[in-house]
Amino acid sequence: MLIASSLAAAEDRPYWNDIEVIRENTEAPRAHFIAYPNVPTAKSSAIMRNPYHRLLNGVWKFNYVGKPADRPAGFHESAYDVSGWADIDVPSNWERQGFGIPIYINVPYPFEIDEPNVPVDDNPVGSYRRDFEVPESWTGRDIFIQFGAVSSAMYLWINGSYVGYSEGSKTPSEFDISSFVNAGNNTVAVEVYRWSTGSYLEDQDFWSLSGIQRDVSLYARPKQRVRDYFVHAGLVNEYSDGEFRIDIELENAAEKAARVPVRVTVLDGDEVLIESEDKPKLEPGANAHSVEGSIPGVRQWSAEIPNLYTLVIETGEGEGKEVISQQIGFRSSEIINGRFLINGRLVKLKGVNLHEHDDVTGHVVDELTMMGDIKLMKGANLNAVRNSHYPLPEAGYELTTYLVLDVVDEANVESHGYGYDH
Repeated sequence: MLIASSLAAAEDRPYWNDIEVIRENTEAPRAHFIAYPNVPTAKSSAIMRNPYHRLLNGVWKFNYVGKPADRPAGFHESAYDVSGWADIDVPSNWERQGFGIPIYINVPYPFEIDEPNVPVDDNPVGSYRRDFEVPESWTGRDIFIQFGAVSSAMYLWINGSYVGYSEGSKTPSEFDISSFVNAGNNTVAVEVYRWSTGSYLEDQDFWSLSGIQRDVSLYARPKQRVRDYFVHAGLVNEYSDGEFRIDIELENAAEKAARVPVRVTVLDGDEVLIESEDKPKLEPGANAHSVEGSIPGVRQWSAEIPNLYTLVIETGEGEGKEVISQQIGFRSSEIINGRFLINGRLVKLKGVNLHEHDDVTGHVVDELTMMGDIKLMKGANLNAVRNSHYPLPEAGYELTTYLVLDVVDEANVESHGYGYDH
């Protein structure tokens, strides 16, 4: 993967039409989690009571044009008047809001293959703007904005200043905007292109739709924090005991090293089964921290009985305290002598392919719809689902954990248009 070094470097060839550029100034990918200021709100996932997290979903100002040459240049400047623009819901697909045309083609691309080029004269552009507030209480923290999914490429400005670029219509893009925002009122501007060089990897056989199509989140975090983590929750001793390990990447965004409390617990209800407390010295930048433990006689997670335990990660103290909580299950999956085993038992998968699609809202699917889809699958005696051909919204994985389906996940890659006989 090649990352652009500066916006000016590609003036002659814009990023959305430059195969050498995938993103600029985005944060490295990470596991999905939301950090809370205390244990009760983290364990209950009470996002509305999280003072350091806000959704920027809702009504944005919107302008639509059929090609890049007609886009409103300079619209990201605070002085640019967008009061006469249309309103659009975020998240949404603009083709389901009265702008542009949905396209359905199975195998071939919805535009003429001319790699590495994408259409210039027929490439709709959506320009989005809205204001948002940054609380005084966020002062001193690092502030991030995340776009859950944008189809297919986006530029971002905050308060008129360029922040970064990203493409990839089914994966999150996260930006550190700490140096661009102020306490009080701020403006976010996003320019979205229907087609980009990334579209050559996104020839999924479904309705082609565009826009900011998943949640937009704004959040503030302390200088010392969890940046990423990986939970290993398997089975040992003839599948009778749980084997736990968590690998945590801790970020110290300050200029000096600091000792920061780190506490990891695994609970069964209120009972603590695994507990680790440490106070590692975090050098500026990335730091590694791991915790291991075991649970004798663990209750396995399976499609029949989805036993879950609660993981809690606590870092920092006082105003710098953060808590992350997640439900985890202990399970093994193996292929032995050509047979697929879950927890040592032979399993026959009976599943379906799933697209992220709603007959009214397009690629914007709420949790009630996801839940209804899963219940239909369970009612048909299915036990597995294949995400074809891209990652689902994070809520989809949480629901399959609770409502119980084995998930065959996929990356956002489908380029079978090259096998089509033109």
